[in-house]
Amino acid sequence: MPRPQRNNITRLPWEIRKHICQLLLDGKTYDEIRNDYFIASGCQEQRKNIHNTSIGAYKNSPEYFEYCEKIKNSEFPLAMDEKLLVEAYRKFSDREKKDAVTEIIIKSKMKDTLKL
Repeated sequence: MPRPQRNNITRLPWEIRKHICQLLLDGKTYDEIRNDYFIASGCQEQRKNIHNTSIGAYKNSPEYFEYCEKIKNSEFPLAMDEKLLVEAYRKFSDREKKDAVTEIIIKSKMKDTLKL
């Protein structure tokens, strides 16, 4: 039986890991993932740093493969949890932060509408 991963990504809440999965699936680079505002703020809040090796290992993890299979089989919607996004939007006072959350919501809605 393979050993469970023990890097900082696996220690993040599921919503952040799910967003990392989606960004990987979208073909984003490791730097784009690390610098994504939702990811960066979540890591800062959790006091975790993620490195290229962590992202690479996560990309080969059973959790990521399971996520990809669920997306292919449409077992759960591509949209992130709207409740979490609304809470994040309300929590941020900075305009740039609100814009980042708004962008995620819009992309999420577009994927749902287009069924990508």
